[in-house]
Amino acid sequence: TLERLKTHVNKWLFGAPHAADSNIQSLSPQILERLDDAVRSAIRFPELGVPRSVLSTSQAAAPRVDQPSAFGFRVVQVPGATPPAGLISMLNPFLAAPGKTYPSLSLQPIPMHKDKWAAVRAQVGSLAKQLAALRAVGVDCVFVSPMQNEVVGLVDEYGHPTAAFYAMLVMNRILGGKTYDARPVFGREVAHMVFHGATESAVLFWQAEGSGASPLRVPVSLDGDVRVLQLDGSELKLSEDGGTRYAEVSDVPCVLLGVQSSFLQMQLSTVFAPLTINCAEGRQRVQLEVTNTFTGSTVETLDIRIMFPPEWSVTRTMRTVVQLAPGNTATLVTEIAMPLRETLGDKEIEIDLCAYVRGAKYVGRVVRKLTVASEIDTALEFDKDPAGNVTALSIRVDNIGERHIDAKVYVQIPGMPEREIAVRSLAPRSFRVAKVPVSSQADPQGEVTVHLVEEGGRRLFLNDRIRLP
Repeated sequence: TLERLKTHVNKWLFGAPHAADSNIQSLSPQILERLDDAVRSAIRFPELGVPRSVLSTSQAAAPRVDQPSAFGFRVVQVPGATPPAGLISMLNPFLAAPGKTYPSLSLQPIPMHKDKWAAVRAQVGSLAKQLAALRAVGVDCVFVSPMQNEVVGLVDEYGHPTAAFYAMLVMNRILGGKTYDARPVFGREVAHMVFHGATESAVLFWQAEGSGASPLRVPVSLDGDVRVLQLDGSELKLSEDGGTRYAEVSDVPCVLLGVQSSFLQMQLSTVFAPLTINCAEGRQRVQLEVTNTFTGSTVETLDIRIMFPPEWSVTRTMRTVVQLAPGNTATLVTEIAMPLRETLGDKEIEIDLCAYVRGAKYVGRVVRKLTVASEIDTALEFDKDPAGNVTALSIRVDNIGERHIDAKVYVQIPGMPEREIAVRSLAPRSFRVAKVPVSSQADPQGEVTVHLVEEGGRRLFLNDRIRLP
């Protein structure tokens, strides 16, 4: 079987790790011909040979490395349900050892008693994420056994390719010859991985776990030959709203394909300086930097637009730069004043870029993070009596800065009057705990809000909230 597939050579391997694999031998000549025709143009073996030994999952979990075979590589068998993070953790000891390591993936089984379509989607989604994670750490060859089994194989009992087979073809196309870029394009709701080729990049993206209702609408900028593919190779139909096109995605990855590499790298070059701003009154200076990553080409015109939260008071959100030379960086400088009810944490800021290079127009959106921090931190916790009734709210105020702070804390418990607590001369790296009694008048369905304001000086402020149990 390996000899029959020897002509297929490029970055990924179909086939079992050794010739004695009964699943491979069970393939009929007709099925093998189907595989032969389907993968001829897409898949090739960079190397061919039988490893000296194949490491089982239990062996792979231990930090032990077998010596590579005379053919120069070892194979580690991996169960199909292994998530990408666990897969990389399992392989790390072998990838760091001398010789080459190739994973042998088993497809995630399709439970026949469940919704078959949902199970198939889960299988191909898991496979795509595994392959992308492996490519991201530099693995360029993967074994997948093309057994004839619709539950865990690449062809069904009638010889028809399964959804996993088509997903393999799509992944070969988008990952072959490309390198991984860890810099983000989308926000936290969209899990994604960026891969660059010499002239064309691809972005694998899907709905992040815990990001809300599915499907998730993801805004996409499609210029020229850019399109969104599904793992079966078909093009995803986009919706449009207010001039913006959206891809509706679930936890099964889609592919943004045909992206111009230099422009995508320009998007990825965008960065805020500083990355952290204080939760304080008054204006704070922030600048956005964008670098021309087009090799040997001047960006004739670059339009930059930043979408800050509407509650922020911002002096400038747009700039047009003319004649930006290769390797040079454009900056947009602005000043930000935040509302007194702003909360701490990471804020996702959308940035639109429109660049004209050699007469071509490139349009795209990227999300960047600004962290709102403070020299003060709070922790909220309810006290309860032996019967489980809430008796008080404990508020811990921490000074994580380098100076003494005087502040007032305003506590609003629904159904009760607002309480004011004074925190005087709180030393650096120290804390103070205050308690606010909770009476029977408190609304059990309400949310407790805490607002802290520094007295005088820099006028830091802080907001926190907790729901009554």
